[in-house]
Amino acid sequence: MTSSNNQVKRLFDTKAKDWNEKYANALRGRLELFSELIRVHAERKQVVIDFGCGGGALGENLSDPAATLISIDISINMAFECKKYLEIKNRVPVVCCGDFASVKSAPIADLIICSSVIEYVHDTSRFFAEAASRMLPGGLLLASVPNRTSGLRRFELLLRPFAHMLAHIPFLPTKIKNYRDYLVVSRNWFTEEEFARSAATAGLTVREIVTYGSREGGIEAGRNGAMICAVFAKPQ
Repeated sequence: MTSSNNQVKRLFDTKAKDWNEKYANALRGRLELFSELIRVHAERKQVVIDFGCGGGALGENLSDPAATLISIDISINMAFECKKYLEIKNRVPVVCCGDFASVKSAPIADLIICSSVIEYVHDTSRFFAEAASRMLPGGLLLASVPNRTSGLRRFELLLRPFAHMLAHIPFLPTKIKNYRDYLVVSRNWFTEEEFARSAATAGLTVREIVTYGSREGGIEAGRNGAMICAVFAKPQ
């Protein structure tokens, strides 16, 4: 595991306990958007891989109860919380701590969910190639990344050098420390066009792409939104 992967793992280990609560609050709009995209493009998928599953709430809400749901996260704490959550929801938990290599023996997926994961990977071309290799022909990848041209991301780029300067200060409040670490390890930000081109390196085509930002009570589509969400398809 690379040092950057270790940083990402540590960041999300610290966030794991309360992660699912975000989908009732700050990330509720993302859940609603993803749900609508799946309703339009990907209903009744039989095998779903939730890559970067977090606490499990997103994958559980977005997959049919009869589907096989395979949940993967680099953070062992997230994987533990996910397993507990899925058991409470009466889903049979297939939870792995690691990456795509962790599920080489698992069924090929109709749908891969990848919420705010690609920004942290070391090699985006390799990620898309691995994702495509885990998808059936006609399968879908639902993924989100930061929009690098948004006002928020431009501001965060200005903050990034200061985050590196704070890297060796151990006694920071938890929220500040987590935000510092996020600014250091979140590296792959895109425009809509760049996101589509990156997926195309693995032969994936765009079904739909949406740029959106958070607002009170949900989300709002717009080119200056802080996030981009896309549905990519593997050709038949």
